[in-house]
Amino acid sequence: MKKVGKEGFEAFINAYPRPLSRDVAAIYDPPLITYNDFERAPFWPESIVARHVAGSDCFEVLEDVNAPVVTTRQPETGPLFDKNGAEVKAGDEVRVLWNSEMLPNGQWSDTYKIHTIVKTDVGTPYERWGITGCANCPTGLNFEKVS
Repeated sequence: MKKVGKEGFEAFINAYPRPLSRDVAAIYDPPLITYNDFERAPFWPESIVARHVAGSDCFEVLEDVNAPVVTTRQPETGPLFDKNGAEVKAGDEVRVLWNSEMLPNGQWSDTYKIHTIVKTDVGTPYERWGITGCANCPTGLNFEKVS
């Protein structure tokens, strides 16, 4: 990425050869605004071609939009196991703990959802486990096999 002024940033965005998706990462303070080319790279942060720290004069753009995407990602090719140690495979249904909240009486109320395990982007550096209807990676979720 190279630093540019606001005018150079806007010119880059306006002249970009493919559709861009704007994202505001509010986990940063101040927020980080990124412009992403998901045709060039299917996942963040490799998809970022331009970024700006909100309220600042910090603007950066990709130096060469045709350069190959560099990633340090390792594909998730190994087995996947549920919370009980049972191996799950693509197509298996799993029960995912979706939300836990404490009720006024001090008891916990858990919400579960049923999802199907999928394998996406097979054969690429982005190969990973997933679940239907959600972008989350199941390795970070509390789930158990139901089928």
